[in-house]
Amino acid sequence: MAWAPDGRTVVHCLTGGGRSGTFCAICSINEMIQQQNIVDVFHTVKTLRNNKTNMVETMEQYKFCYEVALEALSSF
Repeated sequence: MAWAPDGRTVVHCLTGGGRSGTFCAICSINEMIQQQNIVDVFHTVKTLRNNKTNMVETMEQYKFCYEVALEALSSF
């Protein structure tokens, strides 16, 4: 992962999608919770997968996104 001077973040993993896609989904979900007080894991993952099909590749990664969202919501 690398940060660009203009605030953008570059994320990459071995396959270019599975783990990095899960990371991106979790970052988006956490940002959604913090800024809008809502969460939509399905839509977040679907949006990522529309851009690149192998983002969040496995059911375990998808479930992990939900677990992180629940944990973030329980911290409020």
